[in-house]
Amino acid sequence: MTDRQIDLTKNTTGFARDFPALRAIQRQLAFDVPSRKRWTLGVYSVRLEGESNWINFYVLMAPENFWPVLLARSVDSLVGIGLMVVLAFLVGHVMAPLGKLTANAERLGRGEETGALEPEGSVDVREVILAFNRMEKRIVHSLSYQVALLRSLGHDLTGPLQRLRDATGDVAPADTRERIEKRLSAVDAIVQSVASFARETRRDADTSRVDIASMLEALVDEQAETGYSAEISIQAEPVVRGRYNALTRAFRNLVENAIKYGNAVRVSIASEDGMAVVHVDDKGPGIACEELEAAFEPFQRLGASGPGSGLGLSIVQTIIIDHGGRVELLNLDGGGLRASVRLPLENR
Repeated sequence: MTDRQIDLTKNTTGFARDFPALRAIQRQLAFDVPSRKRWTLGVYSVRLEGESNWINFYVLMAPENFWPVLLARSVDSLVGIGLMVVLAFLVGHVMAPLGKLTANAERLGRGEETGALEPEGSVDVREVILAFNRMEKRIVHSLSYQVALLRSLGHDLTGPLQRLRDATGDVAPADTRERIEKRLSAVDAIVQSVASFARETRRDADTSRVDIASMLEALVDEQAETGYSAEISIQAEPVVRGRYNALTRAFRNLVENAIKYGNAVRVSIASEDGMAVVHVDDKGPGIACEELEAAFEPFQRLGASGPGSGLGLSIVQTIIIDHGGRVELLNLDGGGLRASVRLPLENR
């Protein structure tokens, strides 16, 4: 057989754990197979080149000791579970304080008072929390100081201006008196605008869930009831967290500006990418592209005539930013101006 080439193709025709078969093979091959152990019988066949018959081979495979394998795998599993528990503890130890920090940062961005966070977690995380506490304290102090300064300025200048106005009655000639009174009126308008800005943008209430659609429906109905062209389109009914009075002031300013400069207003409400999106469109002349950003600066009237302080859009921007949102202006292709407001949706 050594001078003939053997086809090494193997066909496994079956496996058996059959004790009667094993005993039969034992008798045939004179093997001493323990009757109480489960041996594996392998049956293999090969065919010699040029032969039509197959030659069968029977292979007895000793049983594998199962318990060492089970023990090794159990130890591996226990080590893996232990590592997962330790990892979960470490992640919670680090991530829980960071989650609180993130929540407080969001609240601070909306203008809510957060209070100091308790330093916890790893050394680095505690340092970050302490730095955040210091920053939050400085921001709150700075905003409170600015609001108090504006209120004080408006209050303290009102009295002296009134006394000057009273004193102009003795000024002669009449045309000089009129010029003085006109200039005093201009100064008084500025003082009142500053006081109005402080009043309209102050944090006068706690935050709550605000239904933007209901709020804007009421504002649009106010304009429609006075005879103006006012309509609203609601694709979604977003809810945001904020100060109801402040948001009402902001949107009322936008709606009234649209009526004032365009004689009509169209409001649309939608939700997009976790934000409430409000568009306030008018049919007015719009604003030159290079002046769109400047329109939000205090006392900017951009050629507008008639009464006004030039603080309306500045108040809008201050309130919206204080609620974690943003506002922008853009000219519409068909004419008119769009004020677009985005506010973060309330997490349910």
